[in-house]
Amino acid sequence: MTILALPFVIMIIGLPGRSYVPIGDEASILYRIQQVGTAHTPLVGVYSTRGWAHPGPILYYLLAVPYRLSVGQPLAAFAGAVLIALASFGLTGYLAYRRRQLAGFIVFAAAGATLVYGLISESLLQIWNPNVPLIPYLAFCFALWGVAERDFAVTPAAVLLGSAIVQMHVSYLPLVVVGALSVGGWLALTRRAGNPALTTLSRRGKWWTFGAAALLWLPPLIDLLFGDHNGVHVLRYFLHSHGETSGLSYGLGLLSGHVKLTGPWAGGAEHYAFENLSPAALASLLLLVILLVVLAALNVATSRPGAAMAVVALGQLAAGAVAAAKLQPPYLGYLIVWTYPLAAFCWAAVALSAFDLASGRTARVVRWIRSPAVALVLLVVAVVQTARTCQQAFRPPLPRQSQAQLVSTLLPEVKARIPAQSLIRVEGAGDSFNDAWVGILYGLAERHQPFLTSDGAAGQKWGPTHRWSGQSVAQTVTIASDESDLRQGAVVACERDSGETPIATWQLLSPAERQEYAGLLLLNVERKGRIGQSQKTQLERLSARAQRVVVFTGDHVCGN
Repeated sequence: MTILALPFVIMIIGLPGRSYVPIGDEASILYRIQQVGTAHTPLVGVYSTRGWAHPGPILYYLLAVPYRLSVGQPLAAFAGAVLIALASFGLTGYLAYRRRQLAGFIVFAAAGATLVYGLISESLLQIWNPNVPLIPYLAFCFALWGVAERDFAVTPAAVLLGSAIVQMHVSYLPLVVVGALSVGGWLALTRRAGNPALTTLSRRGKWWTFGAAALLWLPPLIDLLFGDHNGVHVLRYFLHSHGETSGLSYGLGLLSGHVKLTGPWAGGAEHYAFENLSPAALASLLLLVILLVVLAALNVATSRPGAAMAVVALGQLAAGAVAAAKLQPPYLGYLIVWTYPLAAFCWAAVALSAFDLASGRTARVVRWIRSPAVALVLLVVAVVQTARTCQQAFRPPLPRQSQAQLVSTLLPEVKARIPAQSLIRVEGAGDSFNDAWVGILYGLAERHQPFLTSDGAAGQKWGPTHRWSGQSVAQTVTIASDESDLRQGAVVACERDSGETPIATWQLLSPAERQEYAGLLLLNVERKGRIGQSQKTQLERLSARAQRVVVFTGDHVCGN
């Protein structure tokens, strides 16, 4: 386990001393972490652009601990996220060993090390709420497996992990609910066969589990009764149609491409077309389902215990298919990132169900699965994947730092032009991913600037006290962004607004270069991408520096 933990340890050791500028969603998450323990302690999770927050604030509460211990260092929150992943990874290894001793741990080591390798390049060093639950979700699946095999002593782990990951991101709700239902159904079916409980949960243990779960859900309950009623908003949203969804065929294709043996969870590439994830052929998903169904049936027929894990995996795949079919465009990778640990668990279920089958007297043809050679191969896979991960773990990229110089350059100018104690409204225009301008907003908030904003569910992303709903403000600050000035940019629109005053500018291209860039863009469109190689090279060079950001002050938002 020590070897498997090395990538996590290396990431934490490499964090001190690195420069980091909070930008985008991470900036608002850090701001809400700062509010934990104050009169404005969050009662719900990270807000989405859909008008509601994710169910609970556990992400803020957990990350607030290292943040406070470090006296407010943002990178400490990232170290906290890595520690959450490490603790969940260690728990998963323990649960695998608890169920199948050395064989279970070896399979976990191979699947887990492969998963960490697939995650580390983009997703592991994150405080973003779609990514923090990834390794805890893997642990949740292994805990479900334990409960399905009547090891009821691990029920508290399943309950608390399921509650935590749902609070962090609502996309895990169908996975957790279907997981609980599939385990309950399996327990009911196998009870008739007279299967005894392997372990029991004492009355005291049940009360402790109930109490911990109730405490975990107390803040959302307070909000539901006395606050913004976030739970009602979430329920209403998912009970009503909201336009186009991916559909079953497209969703199954996305799921198939992500759960295949060489998929993104194992370091394979995600494929995009027109900025949307591309679905894959269904062969990989069908193969995985067939393997799980056959292994479950054979384990039942031979009275082996391996069917339970296969049943849990099939239930998670079914829930995943429904969730993937309900995606709304654009179909981006973070919306389906939970398929990474799902794939790792499903392939571990295939391996361990086959291992159980091979231990039966009627399964001599597959006895080789239990051989030392297979165990050695799996251990080699685990060590090799861990070694590859360690190479990347020394300095993995921090999120959204391509905008760090821009934000760091503009902030001093903006702060110098805005009275520190005046109430202002801050909004962005033209920044489709809400990255750079949110970083500037965070920088203003860091100096305790009173502000209002409509960023994220009418401003609730920053807490109810910062929500703009028509209040009177001293001035409105618009942070306008353009990638090119082809007559329709936010900067151009604000410049034409006589009521707006520019106070800070970021522009790397000279006027002549910007004019050349605009001409090359138009030429590339007219010729449908068939321009000369030298023109392509120049277009790429100019595009890398084309972003222009201008901060305006006035009495209204401009550029929208």
